[in-house]
Amino acid sequence: MKREKKTILTIAIIFAFSLSNLKAQTTGTFTDKRDEKTYKTVQIGEQVWFAENLAFKVSYNCWAYDNDKKNVSKYGYLYTQKVAQNICPNGWHLPSDEEWTSLINFLGGEDIAGEKLKNSKGWNLQENKNYGNNSSGFSALPGGYHYYFDNRFHAIGDCGIWWTATQYKEGAARAYELNAYGRISRIGINTVHGYSVRCIKN
Repeated sequence: MKREKKTILTIAIIFAFSLSNLKAQTTGTFTDKRDEKTYKTVQIGEQVWFAENLAFKVSYNCWAYDNDKKNVSKYGYLYTQKVAQNICPNGWHLPSDEEWTSLINFLGGEDIAGEKLKNSKGWNLQENKNYGNNSSGFSALPGGYHYYFDNRFHAIGDCGIWWTATQYKEGAARAYELNAYGRISRIGINTVHGYSVRCIKN
């Protein structure tokens, strides 16, 4: 009887794991009515995310990497945190630190979530390896960042950094950095720098 119960429990765990993986791969699209740009979306657990960086142009504190519009179609724009807070289209918002944490925990925690978020292509290789499998469908790409204090762009191909809506301290906010080794880290950073934005559904 004990062996039978153990077998049933094992089957239930495998079934639940399969369902969670299936749910993580639920994809769709969303068209931003402000500029008619269509974004891929993905449901991961109970959350629905853009599967691309936001690429909505505003007239201030918004940069294409290297000021080259050719980079926008792949990486989106880089925004200050103040702009990022209100940049997502209706029905969507800039995710909080808590929402990012929920995403990472759903994918197994910081030690393994990064590889699941990281796109399997488009990153500079490390030791001839990409360190990303994109099993989540999040399709994270290394859009780099704009550094306010030298007014220069850095790290395209090597890292992606995404704003949260959560303040860290005066003049600083939480963000999440994914590096070329597939490690995602929670950081606190000055709000004047330009980072990427992923929108999450309300």
